[in-house]
Formats: sequence, structure tokens, C-alpha cells
Amino acid sequence: MSRGFGVRDWLRRARDLLPKLQDQSDRFHRAQRAHRDLAERLRQEIPERFEGLLLDLLPDITAASLQRVAKVTGALGGADPQGMVAERRTAIEAEQAEIRSDVEIETAQQRIEGPLEDEITELKRSLGPIRRFLREAKHPRLDRLLDCDYGTPSYSVPWWRLSYYSDWKAGDEILEATGAEFEEFAAFREAFAGRFNQGVISQSKYEARVEEQGVLKRTLSRYRELEQSLTQVEDLVLLELRGTLRAFLQARGEGALEGRIDADRGAKNMALGWVGVGKRLQYVQELERERLTPFGAAIEKSLAKMRRKSVKYARPKKAYTRFSADEIERTFVDRSAKWDKFWTRYDAAFAALNDFDDRYHYGRFEDDFLWWDLFCDGRVKGRFSEEVTEFYEEYEEYSWESPWDDSDGYEWEEGYAAAAVADADGRDEGELWDGS
Repeated sequence: MSRGFGVRDWLRRARDLLPKLQDQSDRFHRAQRAHRDLAERLRQEIPERFEGLLLDLLPDITAASLQRVAKVTGALGGADPQGMVAERRTAIEAEQAEIRSDVEIETAQQRIEGPLEDEITELKRSLGPIRRFLREAKHPRLDRLLDCDYGTPSYSVPWWRLSYYSDWKAGDEILEATGAEFEEFAAFREAFAGRFNQGVISQSKYEARVEEQGVLKRTLSRYRELEQSLTQVEDLVLLELRGTLRAFLQARGEGALEGRIDADRGAKNMALGWVGVGKRLQYVQELERERLTPFGAAIEKSLAKMRRKSVKYARPKKAYTRFSADEIERTFVDRSAKWDKFWTRYDAAFAALNDFDDRYHYGRFEDDFLWWDLFCDGRVKGRFSEEVTEFYEEYEEYSWESPWDDSDGYEWEEGYAAAAVADADGRDEGELWDGS
């Protein structure tokens, strides 16, 4: 019995399917870009909100501000800001006194710009001709000529040696390179020794004066920094205490605020904003990792596979390949409904995270509060998140009650309703999200 479908049938179906797969791939990449743009915006917003919370909690170092921080966070309870101010001021003044014992501050700038600068300039000027002479005299054979006393009665290389003529040639080249200043190499030897030694001494002095000038500049700069610090001691202590508070809250997260901050509504709203943005980022990352990326990988795999097979079966040697009806059905099964179901759920989940406006103050720090339901007003199941799944398992009787009403003017996308229908159809979510 012959098999029912030929290569032409297969290729015709492939031509129909490839644009659909490409459309899904394009949509995936657009969604991925939008996803990552949102994640980046949230990543930038988290530290901004956190710093705003720190500024609100600790605007100054008064006793009232410290008491407020201790009450709502449990941090800085034993801090002594005035003692810290006095200690820091004492340390600054001690360092200033140490500097004054080594440097006369009043005349340091004059010495930097006057005698030291003049001496450095003069030394640099005198070194110029010496450096130029030594540079011109540089020759591969110079050290040998000096070591073997070339140009003096002590030179003992016999005239029949090849090295004799090499020395002679090198000596003439050196005399020519130095501008014919010397007629004989003996005169050059004497001048070279004197200028070389003078250069070493001058260079040493030059480096010493430059170093002295640099030390004075750095010392004077540090002294001025200390003078400025004396006028900002309280600000510096405030920054130090905020740093301690920052580390405390970063280490403990929202747990440091739970049960403490409720009485301070202003601080609570700012803290909820900080925590809420972090939760949005968490869900955005989970949605991409658990849903969008697997779907996109499956689409890309199917698209690449269909392209490879299309090339394969278009070859002449495959012209008589036959396919059963079952093979055709498995290869070209219509997945449009499955893809639509995926995008309905995904778009609703992403829209909940992307479109959420600044309503973090409706959040709570209690264990029985789910941030996901605040973001979507309880209209979208967040099964992509392990946190959400575990929450529903722990609080079986939980149901979401919207904290706002129609008078708030909050409009929800139509996709939420479609997602709710998809969630209510009784099918397992895994069937709809695997992208296969």
C-alpha cells in the first residue's frame, strides 16, 4: 500500500507554516525587548526609592529623627550623633595640628609658586642641553670605546685587529653626531664625563624639587579638605548614619519594617514603594524566565527545524519521499489556538506589571498579603511565580479584595478579562505555556 502524501504536499504545508512560525518568533522578540526594558527601568527605580526612604527616615541627626528611625526600623537605637560629631571634629583638628607641625601652612603656597617653581624651571632649562648632548652621543659602541680607553695613550688594540677599525669608525660617527664640536675623541671623552656627571646631579635635584613641590601641594590640599570638613561635620555624621541604616535595611529587607512602621504613614508609604518596585522586578524576571523564554526557545527551535527540513526535502534526491497521514498530522498540527492561549495569558500578566501605576501605598507588610494580586487586582493568575504558588497553597481560604473602587478611575485592559476566561477553562496551565 502506497503512502499517502508526497514531497510537494509536505513543502506546500511548510510554506504555509513558516510565516506563522516567523510571526510568533517576531512577536516573541518584541515581547522580550519590552520585558527587558521594563526590568531595566525597575532596576533603576529601586535605588532611587530606597534613597528617598532613607532621606525621609533620617533627614537630620536630631534626637527626634533618631528616635523615629529606631521606632520604625529598630536601627540606630544606640547611636550618639553628638558624640560622633565631637569625635570626628577632634580627629580632624588633630590631623590639622599634625600637618602644621610639619609644614608652615601660611607660607606653603608661596614656596610652591615661588622658590620651588623657579628652581624647577632653572634645573629643567639647564638639563636641556645636557640631555640633547647625551642623546646625540648615544651609540651602540660608546660603552666599549670608553671602557677600552679609546682616544687616549692607553688604548692598546693593535691596528691589524678588526675591532681597531670598528672602534675608529664608531669614534668618527660619534664625533659627527655631536655636531663636530670636538676634533679629537679625547676631548669628547672629557666633555662626556663632565656633562654626564653634571646631568646626574641636576636630574637628582630636579626630581627632588618636583617631589617636594608635589608633597607640599598634596599636604596643602589635604589641609584645605580638613578645613572644609570642619564646616560639614554634622553632614558627614548624617551620611555615616544613613550608611548604617542603609546596610541594616538592605540586610533585613521588608522584615525590618513589618509591625513597626504602620504608625508612621508617610514613612510606610515610601517603604511600600521601595518594596513594591522590588516585587514588580521579581515578578518581571520570573515571568520572562518561566514563561516567555521557554516559549520563545520552543518557537525558535520549531522554526529552525522547519527551515532545515524544507531545504532537505527540496533537494532532487528527496523528490520521491512519501509521508503517512499521521506524519503529516504530527508535523503540521495547527497550534494557533495554543499560541493564542499563551499570548492571552502572557500579555495580561505583562500588562499587569507594565501598566501598574504608583499605587504601592495599598500594599501591606503582613505575611498574608500578595503583591501580585495588587498589581493585577486579582484578575490574573500568577502561576509562573513560585512565591505566588506557595502563597495560594499556604492560604487556601485566601481571596483578593480590591482596595479601590470605580471612583479611583483605574481602567483595566480587556486582556485581563480574556485571561480570566482562559484561567477558568479548567485546563492545566502547563499545556498552554510550553510553546511546543
